Amino acid sequence: MTKNRIEDLEDYDEAIRYIAELTPTLAEQYMKQYGQDLIQHNPESTTALLQAICSSSECAPEEFIHLFVGHHSKLQEFLEYVVDKTPDCAPVVYNTLLELYIRNVGKDKKDVVDEKSRIHPNNDKIMNLLITKQGKFDDRHAVVLTKIYKFEEGMIFLYKKLNLYNEILQYYMEQNASEKILNLCRQYQ
Repeated sequence: MTKNRIEDLEDYDEAIRYIAELTPTLAEQYMKQYGQDLIQHNPESTTALLQAICSSSECAPEEFIHLFVGHHSKLQEFLEYVVDKTPDCAPVVYNTLLELYIRNVGKDKKDVVDEKSRIHPNNDKIMNLLITKQGKFDDRHAVVLTKIYKFEEGMIFLYKKLNLYNEILQYYMEQNASEKILNLCRQYQ
C-alpha cells in the first residue's frame, strides 16, 4: 500500500492495519501525515496504534498531540498511557494532561452551587499528577491553569510548593475566607 492508496482508499481500518505492520519509524511518519484523518474516522484503533508506536520506538509523543483535535477523551487516554509507559516525556505532555484534567473539573464546577458537591472525580487525578510528577511539568503553567479553572486545592498546593505564601493570603482574602487567613498566618508566622 502506497501513500496514494492510503489517501485514495478511504478504508481507514485497512490503513490502520497497514500502518501497524510498518517499522516504527515509518509508522510514525505515516501517523504524522495521516493521523488526524484516522482519528476522525476511527479514534479507538488510531489511539491504540499511536500508543503502540510510542511504546515500541523512541518517538516523541508530543508530536502527536495535535492529531487529537476535537477528541479530548482520546487525547487524555493516549497521554495517560504514554505517561505511564514512558515517564520521561517532555513537559508539554504533562502540561497537556494536567490541562485536560483541570478543564474537565472547571466545566463541572460552573454548574454546581453546593460547595460540598464541587468535588469532581478528576480532583484525585489532578492532585496525584501534581504531587507524583513534580519536575515533569512546568510549575508556572500549572499555577496559571489552576487559577484559570479555579481549582483551589491544586493552586494552594502549587503556591506552597513555590513558597508563594503572599499569593495564598491574597487568594484567601479575595474569598473572604477569614478562618483560612488566620490558619495560614498561624502556620507560617
